[in-house]
Amino acid sequence: MERFLKTAPIVSSTLLGEGSTGAGKASLSDAGLTHDAQVQCVDVYKPVWKGAEGTVEKNFRDSWKFNVAAYRVGRLIGIKNIPMSVERNVDGKLCSVTWWVDNIWMDEAKRREKNIKPPASDGWVNQLNAVRVFDQMIYNTDRNQGNLLITPEWKLWMIDHTRGFRLTRALMTVEPLRRIDAQLLQALRNLKAADIKREAGPWLRAEEISSVLFRRDLIVRFFESEIRAKGDEATITGLPRKTPSINVP
Repeated sequence: MERFLKTAPIVSSTLLGEGSTGAGKASLSDAGLTHDAQVQCVDVYKPVWKGAEGTVEKNFRDSWKFNVAAYRVGRLIGIKNIPMSVERNVDGKLCSVTWWVDNIWMDEAKRREKNIKPPASDGWVNQLNAVRVFDQMIYNTDRNQGNLLITPEWKLWMIDHTRGFRLTRALMTVEPLRRIDAQLLQALRNLKAADIKREAGPWLRAEEISSVLFRRDLIVRFFESEIRAKGDEATITGLPRKTPSINVP
């Protein structure tokens, strides 16, 4: 998939009408395989940026590089809900080229608009919890219901991370953090600067990596505090089920 995204000829492309980052949809074809990809070439830096709703942000960045970094950092900690994204030169510009997720049923915005209920299962809730943890760790300021995609099997995909990886040494808020998978929590504990540099160094600056790790520490400390206050089973998912002991007469 990575080689295909990097080298397959682009046979057609269109500009997507939604979003604010100038994303396009391209059709790639090579050796009998044809597949679509999202192309984003935005790479903007502003010392001070003012949003339409009056928000002000210093050191604002909106960059295709963060799509590639998000995929690779997510893979480091076992999050598999981010489609593969690679760096590629498209029409003389460096861009992210991201695998177009197949068989999308709807996005989260349409699900809520139509009041379609998700399955009452741990799987759906666990995916939402992983999104919340990941967005806090990379400080993704542009997560919205339109860039959470849902397949008919209720798999949730996170797309569009061009406004992540802020330098802020704080979490946006702890309110969305509810529960965390045991393997994800351990992966966060084990994550090191050298790991991120190895996997995503070409697309992240040193200060962006250190900010990710600072927020990782805050997330781990938050959940460890929750464990102390509420216990493992109220805080952590994916724990082995305990078999109740019985007395055999």
